[in-house]
Amino acid sequence: MTDFLEPIKSGFGALDAFKEGGKAIQFIAYIVDKEREPSYIRRNAEATSQAIEQVTNAIITSSKRLRETGMSKKAIENFQTAIIYRQAKNLLEILEFIPEQEQLLLAEHPEQDSTFDPDNTNGTEFEDFFWRVVSASTFTGDTELQKLWAAVLVRGCYFSGSVSPKTLDVLRTMTRSDAELFSRYCSTLWKITSASFKSNTMNTDPSIDYIVKHSQFVAFIIENVAELKEFELQRGEEADLISLGLVPDQFSSSTDRVQLTLEQFDKQLSFIPGNSLNFLHSPKGALTRAGEELYPIAAKFNPEYFNTFEDFLRKQGWLIQ
Repeated sequence: MTDFLEPIKSGFGALDAFKEGGKAIQFIAYIVDKEREPSYIRRNAEATSQAIEQVTNAIITSSKRLRETGMSKKAIENFQTAIIYRQAKNLLEILEFIPEQEQLLLAEHPEQDSTFDPDNTNGTEFEDFFWRVVSASTFTGDTELQKLWAAVLVRGCYFSGSVSPKTLDVLRTMTRSDAELFSRYCSTLWKITSASFKSNTMNTDPSIDYIVKHSQFVAFIIENVAELKEFELQRGEEADLISLGLVPDQFSSSTDRVQLTLEQFDKQLSFIPGNSLNFLHSPKGALTRAGEELYPIAAKFNPEYFNTFEDFLRKQGWLIQ
């Protein structure tokens, strides 16, 4: 059988066109160039081995099943080649979104240096991360998910260790509808940046203090308010996010007649609720570690929700101008 990695190796040649791009795409081109050198031996081949093993197992399994159907050897080889080309094609499509995602990250973090220095590549850390993403993402054909994977790569390039291998496993299982649901949920989360209150729920004070101290995310529950209902998670949606590993099992606590300052996407609201106001959280916030790592990538400011929430506080007479 022909070398099943050859289509991927030749496909990576398309990266040459991106070498004049930003830091992230230049770094990836640099990594792939080293992989194309026969004399180059990576110090940590675990991620690459996983990628090869995944493809090898797929080929072996498919070959066995196809032989059982009576398919000819030539047809099987063509099928195997199609699998590899699809993998290479999807990966290259992900890489095409990297310049766009890099611009978005630099707009949010203008302090970051976007210059690629091949003499300062932080060892193999980003290389290992890149190959882990290759292993996890290359059968992703949906455009929106490809953009998400591109954003993950860019973030891993600029912020080493910001996306863990476990989070890649979570992202690997997500569909487009999962990603859209998580993004919508993130648009309704707040950070409590200051508060002096005690929960009305027994034995939860330590966790509330933790949330305030570490500015963890919470989700407010405002029942029987028609304007805000459309932004709430529907029946089963919270369970879906929990099963994905993005949201922990949460419980409700409440605040009463204390001043809260909330922050969302660099916008703040201060108010004093005139009666009990409930919010959802876990002992350490409204997101798991995977959720927190994907939040900067998936979250999008929803001005309609923010304005509706602010209008509600104003109508209640709670908002502090």
